[in-house]
Amino acid sequence: MKNWLVVGVAVLLASCGSPDNSAEATAGTTSAVVAADAPVDIAIAQFPKSYFGRWGLSQGDCAMGTTVATGLISVQGSLVKFYESVATMRDGKRESLTSMSAHFDVAGEGQEWEAHTRYRLSNDRQQLTREDLATGEKYVYDRCQT
Repeated sequence: MKNWLVVGVAVLLASCGSPDNSAEATAGTTSAVVAADAPVDIAIAQFPKSYFGRWGLSQGDCAMGTTVATGLISVQGSLVKFYESVATMRDGKRESLTSMSAHFDVAGEGQEWEAHTRYRLSNDRQQLTREDLATGEKYVYDRCQT
């Protein structure tokens, strides 16, 4: 019985740790939070999964069965599908947890061109901003729920 009591007290004391250890643990946690918001600058070949899905400039664009969803885009893998064109990621860069940019080869309506675009997710992952880095034009899409 005494042996179990000694072991139990030793375990309790060991789990308490010293103030220095707890300060290090807190500092490590704070560093992890800061690092999560810091730029990451990682080369990518496709969109991160949090970007995948259907996005509309208006909720009307998200309606299933609509034939004139000109503001609808679909993001999957290395592709962005627009109303009358498709953009294929050539090379990309993950800038942070909510931002990435890439060069795209775009084809549609019998034409081909290149685009350099930044995509930024809102913190709640419900809005996607597409910015044409050549012109500065920005488009804000809402995630389609259907």
